[in-house]
Formats: sequence, structure tokens, C-alpha cells
Amino acid sequence: LRRRQAAGMQTAAAEARLGLHGSAQMAVGQRVTAFHPKERHLSTGTVLTPDGDHYKVQFDRPKLGVQLVKDVFVMPLLDGSRGIDF
Repeated sequence: LRRRQAAGMQTAAAEARLGLHGSAQMAVGQRVTAFHPKERHLSTGTVLTPDGDHYKVQFDRPKLGVQLVKDVFVMPLLDGSRGIDF
């Protein structure tokens, strides 16, 4: 247990040195680019709900549907106009 705690503190310290303070918080309705967990590619969508360390994302392409995506694989869509699939 102590080793795991020490490893966690080392990871947190390394993230702080690199300027990584966890993932950004997304708001419900926010436009995002996310890594689709099944198709394994980036696509745009909208955050439906936060769920712990995941977000429920409705992807723009109907065939991609709604998926639960880990928070580190979701980023704000910086171009506020329209989504572009990669």
C-alpha cells in the first residue's frame, strides 16, 4: 500500500512539473473533440453528461452514436464553427 501511495505522489509531482494538472473540466453541451473508444479515431461531438473520470459524448456522425469516453481522451473543440472528423 505504501509503495502505491508513493508511486501516486511521484506521478502527481511529475505532472505538476510538466504543467499537467489533470484533464480540463467539460461542461454539459460543450463541443469537443474526442477519441472514439470503439472506432479508435478522433471525432467531434457534444458532452451529454460527466460521469466521474469519463464523459458521455454524443458524436456528430450518427453511426458513432453516444459513447462513454475517458476524460483524458476529450478536449474542447477550439474552432467554435463546425466539427471536422479526422
